[in-house]
Amino acid sequence: MKLLKQIQKEEVTEYEMSLMNTRHAARAVIFDGQKIALMHVKKVGYYKLPGGGIDDGESNISGLKRECMEEVGASVDQIKEIGKIVEIIKYKNIIQTSYCYVANLVGELKENSLTKKEEEEGFEVVWVTLDKALELVDSNQSKFGVYVREREVAILNEVKKII
Repeated sequence: MKLLKQIQKEEVTEYEMSLMNTRHAARAVIFDGQKIALMHVKKVGYYKLPGGGIDDGESNISGLKRECMEEVGASVDQIKEIGKIVEIIKYKNIIQTSYCYVANLVGELKENSLTKKEEEEGFEVVWVTLDKALELVDSNQSKFGVYVREREVAILNEVKKII
């Protein structure tokens, strides 16, 4: 999968990187006609694309489908690879690789099943145009939100190129 972007906001030595935890995640731009799903994390104050961690033994695609159902209540198909983004986040001691896709909503939306942490952070699905999603994501200002902003803007701009 092609590398879309590497995000690193703090200086990190090779040694520090060797001690960091790694995380693999799958993220999607889910289309329902002209609108896409965006997660509003109300309590923390940022917007993100649906997706999250890939479980042990899970493929990228099965993790993506699970995350779309959990966060949005959406079954997806016509999944197409966009690329990957690597985030080196020193203050969280993590190197995260996000495998990014574009997909279409299929069937009816179902009730989502958020984790306790996602519920506490106020996760809410909003359906917006691609341009509005870029505007909302670009407004992310929290400490973690600035990482999310850079990642999501790169993904959304890549989608604009291919649609």
